[in-house]
Amino acid sequence: MNNYNRILKKYFIIIILFFPITSCEDFILGPNPENTPINNFEILWGEFDRYYPAFIIKNINWDSLHDIHRNMITPNTTDEELWEIITSMLYNFNDAHVNLYNNDGSKRFNSSHISPLRYYEFSLELVKSRYLNNNFRAAGKGNFTYGKFPNDSIGYIYLPLLKVMMIG
Repeated sequence: MNNYNRILKKYFIIIILFFPITSCEDFILGPNPENTPINNFEILWGEFDRYYPAFIIKNINWDSLHDIHRNMITPNTTDEELWEIITSMLYNFNDAHVNLYNNDGSKRFNSSHISPLRYYEFSLELVKSRYLNNNFRAAGKGNFTYGKFPNDSIGYIYLPLLKVMMIG
């Protein structure tokens, strides 16, 4: 057998072995779950159950919220009703990091109960003087402030979320 045939045989074996893996999503990932209101609720609840870090800090009984809200869902629950049930459950987080969007982006939910106007109550000058003892640095033309709490190894970084420009 010449080199050409050996190389061809080797590539043929690789293709044969690789083909089932690349052509069968189900083989690797498993089948897609059925698109039902109950499955969609369970998937969302399960993702939060696995990855949300602050249940204890926020005193959230996630299992109890599951039972309460799951009992509201039937196989006939509409998308609109499911949205209301899920957002009612997520409202308990009161966390600006918890957001939900529908498929086409026409609906958005944020579980934070803080009014956007309350963000203006923050005072960087107070943080600089009281907590950093005026020992801080600014970078990026003043858009980035950082420092270390005195007598501690904890650092502080301020990145503004919103810059308000007044033209006039």
